[in-house]
Amino acid sequence: MKNLSLIYFGLIALLLFGAGCRKDVLGPSIVGIYGPVTVTEPFAASKSTVDFSKDEEVYFTAKFEKETDWIVTITGNTSGAKKTFESISNTVDISGSKWTGYADGAPSFQAETVTATLSFKHTTDVFSKTLTVSGQKNLDKNNVLISDFATPFKILAWQKYDGAINVTNTPYSLADGNKYLFMEGTPYQETSPGSKVITPYVCYIEALAKNAATNYGTYYPLSIDSNKVYFNVMVHGTGQSNTNLLINFYEDGVASRHINIRPDWTGWKLVSVTYASLLDDVSTGGKPDKLTKVAFILLSDAVPAQSEKVSVAIDHASFTTNTPYQP
Repeated sequence: MKNLSLIYFGLIALLLFGAGCRKDVLGPSIVGIYGPVTVTEPFAASKSTVDFSKDEEVYFTAKFEKETDWIVTITGNTSGAKKTFESISNTVDISGSKWTGYADGAPSFQAETVTATLSFKHTTDVFSKTLTVSGQKNLDKNNVLISDFATPFKILAWQKYDGAINVTNTPYSLADGNKYLFMEGTPYQETSPGSKVITPYVCYIEALAKNAATNYGTYYPLSIDSNKVYFNVMVHGTGQSNTNLLINFYEDGVASRHINIRPDWTGWKLVSVTYASLLDDVSTGGKPDKLTKVAFILLSDAVPAQSEKVSVAIDHASFTTNTPYQP
């Protein structure tokens, strides 16, 4: 019995010793991620000037003594646009930091100087590089653009109560480096001299496919598959909770689908939805290949309706196929 007890305890000791000596490592070293960062090769960019209009690209490099949780953040010094790359490794290289000119969201990068920073999640060390973007990315290479408001834009149909519609570059920052559409006002409708009927409508603008006003056989050149077609628009909110942007989509001249956007945020935001997910107004709706017109309508939910001015800016309204618009 004594010998059995010795064997039993010997086996336990052997197992404990073996477990204590195992060298398996699952994932990066905790010390490496959370400890001090020693940079063995400094943060650098593959080029100091990049022309995205010519499909050029740039990438960033750095090396560390051990694996760490790093972030490369690119910020447009004029646009405020941002692009980030992050990983856990001991190297920053082309495989994890190649930049082709796109931003993470609205606004888009312009032809401007940008600042690239290398930072770490668990230390305060920061390294920076300044680059020049000499040409903006062609963001509409394969898109159907409704308007970017960069060139003189013909307002095909518009109504104005106490509202204003302007193609401008003020009062907000630019969404894509050009002008944008600014809509503002308080709602009322004057029906006769001395008499006013309050409505929620402030103003609206319509964008028609070429010749669609006189020929309903002319459509936006879109796929027949409403699940593959995306509607995209950059919207600048002013933080006004009573602002309501209604966008109507007309198929063969009939208001067939719509989307309501309440831009109660501040700054630019990209809204992208499939055509199939738009709210259906008529049973025949859902045919993007029959689209003749898109209307942007500014409404107010204020009570009373004329109690405060509402405003919104929109830019780069477009359609894409298979994937949302990338700013």
